[in-house]
Amino acid sequence: MTFGSLLMNDNWERLSAEDERLFMKFAKAFGRCCAYENSFAYIVQETRSNAARYCVEGLLAVAFIKDENSDFVFLLPPWAADTEPVTDVHVFLCQNLRRATGRRVVLRRTPKQLSRRLEGSGRFRMLPPSTFTLPADLPEDIFPQVLIDVEQVNSLVGPRFQKLRNQISYLQRTCSLCAVDLDAQTQSDVPYVIHKWVEKYNARNINIERTIMEADPAAYDVLWRHFSNHADNGEYFGRLLYLNGDPAGFSFCGRIDRNSAALYASVSASNTRGTSNYLLVDAVGNLHQKGISLLNLGGSETESLHDYKKRYGRVKELATYDVEFIK
Repeated sequence: MTFGSLLMNDNWERLSAEDERLFMKFAKAFGRCCAYENSFAYIVQETRSNAARYCVEGLLAVAFIKDENSDFVFLLPPWAADTEPVTDVHVFLCQNLRRATGRRVVLRRTPKQLSRRLEGSGRFRMLPPSTFTLPADLPEDIFPQVLIDVEQVNSLVGPRFQKLRNQISYLQRTCSLCAVDLDAQTQSDVPYVIHKWVEKYNARNINIERTIMEADPAAYDVLWRHFSNHADNGEYFGRLLYLNGDPAGFSFCGRIDRNSAALYASVSASNTRGTSNYLLVDAVGNLHQKGISLLNLGGSETESLHDYKKRYGRVKELATYDVEFIK
């Protein structure tokens, strides 16, 4: 990452694991309700722990570059006590980033209302996903974030969950199942699950559609490496699934506000029917026990994935956008 000149500026520092407490303080105080970005797990996963942060009293911002060959530097909408006048805050940060990196500055995961206000200022413009040519730069929120009701999915009552119930019932009849919390003792099985998932994903998708890039395990490796020792069911909720004694799935959620959490990983290494559904429902059941009422499944890069998430009974969608600073 070419943030060298940026880090020479006052108030910009390289983001580190020690910033978790600082980030959580700002997210809890100023985070958007139910937003996927409100957990430090998202920051770690999105930036691969390779980012810069700007912090002054009442303001925290995070910037990152996804690929050294990219023309873009990304800035997450800042967490702030007061962003009025809204344009001045964002212009200042974007000018700072452009001057330091020489790259186009894009506000990533910008809420609809903020996107419109920035665009209306004449200093920003909406940026379609087709703008990005490097796979690493593509937004994950091409389709909106989907929120589901934890209690409803935990109970799976009603005709809309019939197919899910059937698949889970099949898995329970045909396999010996064991789901446990992610901790220092079980974390050693996570790399195996991720490795097998990558093999499965590539075999299924690359052979069918040559334009699909191979799975990137880094998005999940960084989660268990950073959080497995403190997935304490207070801020983070990690689960491992075993089928017939073998590691078969890994899920990871993070709290995003008092009553909500977000899903950052749901990785199934098994081809057995019902495994992916069981893994997610198990994660939901664990959240239900901890008093979580809503789960944000995140946005989607494809319509088929978006439709899959809606099968769990969406109660709300949150759309975000890429907005480029132009002057």
